[in-house]
Order: sequence, then structure tokens, then C-alpha cells
Amino acid sequence: MPEAQSGTYTPSPARTAFSTLYARVLNYVFAPSDAALTTIAKECINESIQKLNSRRWTWQRQHDDLTLAAGTQEYDLTATFNAPRSVQMLNTSTEVVGKLFFVDPKSFDEYFPNRSAAGTPEAYTIYNEYANGHLTLSCTPSSGFVTTYPKLRVRYYKRAALLSGDADLFDGPTDFEPFIVWHARASLSAHMTPDKIAFADKRSQEIWRDLVREDVLKETGDW
Repeated sequence: MPEAQSGTYTPSPARTAFSTLYARVLNYVFAPSDAALTTIAKECINESIQKLNSRRWTWQRQHDDLTLAAGTQEYDLTATFNAPRSVQMLNTSTEVVGKLFFVDPKSFDEYFPNRSAAGTPEAYTIYNEYANGHLTLSCTPSSGFVTTYPKLRVRYYKRAALLSGDADLFDGPTDFEPFIVWHARASLSAHMTPDKIAFADKRSQEIWRDLVREDVLKETGDW
């Protein structure tokens, strides 16, 4: 049967609003209402999220279904795409019935030097998602292939979005919020209370190590 695309799952405990996160950072340096530091605290929160995006976490796994078109070899990736995991072929009932193999860009050009003829794609690559945001197939899909396999399921690691509005929520587990706050506290302390940097930095590193350790355990049996 087709894979479930949505559900009613609600994370618990509830995620914390951006305004509360940066307020916790401001309180650490005893400046809960300083307008200038509020701007910096928000930047520090987002820098913490960018730090999280430098690693591929299990909770960042995502998938999108791409609709194939005969004669089209390149397909746009979502804006939050970070790194590939796999690409699967879907039949007309949206069931997974096969997969395409990932080949690194250099080898891709060596294995598939002539990609002009229409046929049955067997592999894919991503040359540079930041430069063009495309997934490239090993050949142009034929009309017969597209009729049999109208869609591809692209599994990937996404980037967590940065926060802007006060009501924005971090797009990840609440277990990661303490790291975001402590990492931001260490950064903000450099502007206000340098004597507080060491403790905040130590706490953020401790939490980071624990998060990585736990995530590695989850990945042990992953494919």
C-alpha cells in the first residue's frame, strides 16, 4: 500500500516560541529588555540553528514526490534540501516499486557521458544543490517510463528554517532547544558579559555531544 503522507502526530512537549527562546538568552546576560541586544540575541539563535544544519540529524529526514515528464532530465529540489538519501520509483498507485542509484557527480559523468537519448533512468546525481538546485537523471525518461513510473520519491536531509517572527517555532525536536539557547548565550555574552562565555560554551558543547551520541544510536540500523 502507499506510504502515509500525513498524520495527526503532535510532538510533546510542545515547541517553544522564538520570543521565549531569545528571552532566555537575554536573561542570561541580565538584559531582558535591551532593544539592541534583542536584535543580536535573535541573530545568535539563528546562528545556533545554522550550527545544527551543519550536521545531518535523523529528525531532518524528509521526502518529496517529484512528478516526471517525458523528455525532462533535470528536476528542481526543494529549497530546504541539504543532502540526498535515496530516490525511489513510484507506480501509478503511489507505491514504491524500485529505486535509482546515487552516483557522485564526477563518476556520473564518466558512467553516463551521453545522456541525450530517451530511455530508462537507472541512476541520479546532484551536481551542486546550492548552484542550481537540480536532481539530474542518468538519461532522459521516455514516455513509456513516465507512464509506468509517473513519480520519484526523493528522500533527503532538510535544513531547519531560521526564525523570524516571535511566534515562529524551531523545526525540530524540543530536545535541541537547550543547545540552541546555550550556544546563543555564549555568543551574546561576548557583547555584554565576557565572564559568562566559558560556562555557556561548556554547556552548549556538553549538550551537543549528548545530542550527537543519541542521534548516532538512532542511525545505527538506518539504511
